[in-house]
Amino acid sequence: MRDRIAIVLQSVFLFEGTVMENITLRDHNISEQKVILAAKTIGAHEFIERL
Repeated sequence: MRDRIAIVLQSVFLFEGTVMENITLRDHNISEQKVILAAKTIGAHEFIERL
């Protein structure tokens, strides 16, 4: 059951840098394709593209 529980923090923060850097938290092991797929999955890709 604990594997199905997550915490979503309420305080929003952005680092200085690009949207990509903020999403990956500057982890260079996360590919751009993976970020785009995640953004599409949660319905944020179109919004990000408009930025």
